[in-house]
Amino acid sequence: MSAWSRSERERAYTNLCDAVTAAGQEKESMFLARLCLLLAEELADGDAFGRILAQARLQTPPMSSNEA
Repeated sequence: MSAWSRSERERAYTNLCDAVTAAGQEKESMFLARLCLLLAEELADGDAFGRILAQARLQTPPMSSNEA
């Protein structure tokens, strides 16, 4: 698997943001969970998925009391 170029990563980020926005706030979590499961199936490597999930947890800031 080769690394993405900066422009590929930016395009993917923009497409992801557009898709999350289109899902709407009420369905955002369900959309992202389904997307993650589909990507995990494509990856077909449970250990790699676990490492990626752990990395996402570490890089996601905790919710503030205003967001809860």
